Amino acid sequence: MTSRWSYALDREHGGFLSAALHLRYLADVLVEKAVIVEKERGASWTDIGNAAGMTNQSAHEKWGTAVGAWTVVNQRRHPAEFGSAHLARRIDEWYAELHPDEEHAITAGLTSTDPTRGVAEAQTAAAHRVAARLLYARLDELKKENTAAFNTAFEATGTDGQAAARQHWADTHTAQAEVYEQLAIAEPTIADEHRARAKKQRELAASVLTPGPSRPTNEETGQ
Repeated sequence: MTSRWSYALDREHGGFLSAALHLRYLADVLVEKAVIVEKERGASWTDIGNAAGMTNQSAHEKWGTAVGAWTVVNQRRHPAEFGSAHLARRIDEWYAELHPDEEHAITAGLTSTDPTRGVAEAQTAAAHRVAARLLYARLDELKKENTAAFNTAFEATGTDGQAAARQHWADTHTAQAEVYEQLAIAEPTIADEHRARAKKQRELAASVLTPGPSRPTNEETGQ
């Protein structure tokens, strides 16, 4: 930090502004990582919104993408050093320069990267990553099955097989809901998003079985 401010002093114009903007960038990154820490600790978007002085929706809109990216890059990709965990450790190093007594200020709060956590916790996190990969693979299969079931239900409209076809189609939505509910456990940082998708799939399953249009609609596919 000292070298950056010394560099600013040596410049005629714009040096202090450049250094200040860099500090603001680092602060923004730190806040973003703090949100990820809170999500890994089990905080809801309402909790985060209250802490930030905004609504839960505003908090989700502001940091939801970052939390999702953390989950995708760090928890699903292996090895972790190529993803967000590496960046979190870099922020650790920067913060430790200002506060030497807090060596792992950021990563110590992250379940996936905490260097001081126990073996059992590390194994649990690893198991969740494996489970998530398998669940996403199953979800891809179910989406293909759902598309095929939709086509079958469309073709069966007005025939004796219509009810059975629509039941099978609804079952593919219910199965997707169950996978999303399991993902909420495997990926707690974005559990809210997974639960919302599970709820949507169950609503679609119900709509498929509710008497309505004679032919399936695009809304019922959930695609």
